[in-house]
Amino acid sequence: MLPRATKLTSLDVYRDGGSVSASFLSDDKIEYCLLFPVKMDKDMGNIGYLAPVLELFIPSLHTSKITGEQTSFHSRESRPVSWQDASFILEQLASYLSNFTSEYMWVFPEMVRASKNEGSRIDS
Repeated sequence: MLPRATKLTSLDVYRDGGSVSASFLSDDKIEYCLLFPVKMDKDMGNIGYLAPVLELFIPSLHTSKITGEQTSFHSRESRPVSWQDASFILEQLASYLSNFTSEYMWVFPEMVRASKNEGSRIDS
């Protein structure tokens, strides 16, 4: 089951050659990151994106057995998702763009385009 987005938190580009992501909060109080890992060719560079991944950052609490002190942290889990699921998540996030600012605003339309083309850099 896909999460229901309640807030867009960031748009990012990675220094690995062009992976892109959109992070968001959901109604289950978990932070998610929809990631499109870059697909690289040694001669041509970025030629598109590999299958999308949905990363979950689940809030957890650790209690020290020695001191009893509690420390919060986030455990990370990654799940593959289909291009159709990625498109669905991006449709949800589109409603939060009007109140969002980022130096990477171009990432969102790039992710929408890529999801419609199943990762290809060429429009079908």
